[in-house]
Amino acid sequence: MDKVICNFEDVIRNGITVGGIHYRIVIVDEMAGNTIGEANYERDLITLKRCEPQRMQETLLHEIMHIIFYHSGFDEHNERDISSIATWLYAVLKQNKEVFFAILNTRQGANS
Repeated sequence: MDKVICNFEDVIRNGITVGGIHYRIVIVDEMAGNTIGEANYERDLITLKRCEPQRMQETLLHEIMHIIFYHSGFDEHNERDISSIATWLYAVLKQNKEVFFAILNTRQGANS
């Protein structure tokens, strides 16, 4: 079974894999304008602006949504839609941790 990462610092250090593509995650102190996150599909890189942990976690989910949309063939990403989905996803993940741990801990091929 794959190692389960249990804290946000490990996620940053290890990066994430989306659809078989490994994305590095870097934290920076400054970004242009009001930007607090950016996904670079060509460099397989997510950049997050250093801020409070919850905001960084929400921003990471926001950038993951952009990556999913991009790899799903959507050329246009409406920021309002992406933000709404990421905010709701963050809330669902935080409010239902046991469901996601159960999914992670289910062995492949197990009847469920």
